[in-house]
Amino acid sequence: MTEAVDIIAVVLLLTLTLSISIFDWKTMIMPDEANALVAASGLLFSLLLPNPGWVDAVLGGVTGGVFAGMLRLYYFKYRGIQGLGLGDVKFIAAAGCWTGIAGLMPMLILASFTALSYCGLRLISGAKITRATRLPFGPFLCVGLAVVVGIQIFTRQTIVEYLETMVP
Repeated sequence: MTEAVDIIAVVLLLTLTLSISIFDWKTMIMPDEANALVAASGLLFSLLLPNPGWVDAVLGGVTGGVFAGMLRLYYFKYRGIQGLGLGDVKFIAAAGCWTGIAGLMPMLILASFTALSYCGLRLISGAKITRATRLPFGPFLCVGLAVVVGIQIFTRQTIVEYLETMVP
C-alpha cells in the first residue's frame, strides 16, 4: 500500500507541477485553482506519507505564504516594481504543504539556482537579459518542489535529514 501511495503522490505532483509550469511559461500566470490543488493534495498526502507530518505541512504552508508575501512586499518597496507575482506567493504557500517547514528553503534555493542557470545559459547563447526582463518563476519553483518532495518520498527522510547524510 505504501508504494502505491508514493507513486500516486509523485504522479499527481508531477502532473500538477508540469501543468502549472506550462501555463505560467505561456501566460505569466499561476492559476489560483492549480495552487489550491497543490495545497489540498499536499495536506492530504501529509496524512498518508511520513514526511512531512500534517502539522509540519500546515506550518510549511503558512510559513511559505508569509515569507513569500513579505519578500514580495519588501522587493516592491525597494525597487518600486513587482518582482514576485501573487501567484508565485500562493504557490510557495501551497508547496510548503508538500515540503513542510524545513523543505521550504531547499526548495527555494533549488528554484533560484535553476532560474539563474537558465538565465546564464540564455546569456551564453547571446540573448539579452536586462533588469526589465520578465521571467516566469513558476516553472523553477515547480522543479524545486518536485526535487524536494521526490527526495522526501523516496528516501523516507526529510530533505534536511537527507542533506545531513551527505555531509561527512
